[in-house]
Amino acid sequence: MDDIKEERNAQNNQNTALNDSASFNDNASINYNQFCNIPNYLLENQQEYINLLKEQIEILKAENAKLKKK
Repeated sequence: MDDIKEERNAQNNQNTALNDSASFNDNASINYNQFCNIPNYLLENQQEYINLLKEQIEILKAENAKLKKK
C-alpha cells in the first residue's frame, strides 16, 4: 500500500513540475511581446553616443594602422 502511495506522489510531483514550467513559458512569451515606451530624447541621446563611439573607433583604427606601418 505504501509503495502505491509513493508512486502516486512521484507522479503528482512530476505533473506539478510540468505544469509550473508550462505556465512559466506562457508568461515569458507574453512578457517578451510587451513594448516599453522610451522617451525620444533618451533614444536620440543614445544614438548620438553611438555615433560618437563610431567616430572614436575610426580614429583608433587609423592610429592603429599608422603604428603597424612603423
